[in-house]
Amino acid sequence: MTLGPAYGNDGGGDAVVFSGARLARTSNQTISNSLDTNINWQSEAFDDGGWADLVTDDTIFTVPAGVTRVALSAGATFASNATGIRSLFIMKGGVQVARVRLDAASQGPTVLEASTGVIDVAEDDTFKVRVFQSSGGNLDVEFAFNTFFTVNEVK
Repeated sequence: MTLGPAYGNDGGGDAVVFSGARLARTSNQTISNSLDTNINWQSEAFDDGGWADLVTDDTIFTVPAGVTRVALSAGATFASNATGIRSLFIMKGGVQVARVRLDAASQGPTVLEASTGVIDVAEDDTFKVRVFQSSGGNLDVEFAFNTFFTVNEVK
């Protein structure tokens, strides 16, 4: 029996090696009113392929050698506040490659998620997540399960 890609085999007998990472926060991050702010990641749930170095720069994924396509997704959970808007951007270098914008939730936290789909990349390209809020004051991005940044190499 030959296993397909979903089972760790490309159908030609060679194992498919996963390359990707997931970053998260372990505490809240305060976001100033009306100011684009990078999310500072505090932990790696996993990093298969050397995508992140939180000691050197806790905001970015860096594309390793040999990777030509990726898919990224990110999420942020803003603390409860019914005023203004919330936005999340995935940035490649200084260029926005994904964005979501929502009015603040009238009850409970506002949860944002965005993804890029498959995009072409080159070695040493960098990606980061920025957020924006206009509540009228400081507002936390919570370290909930929905605050994350993932990258997956696409073969």
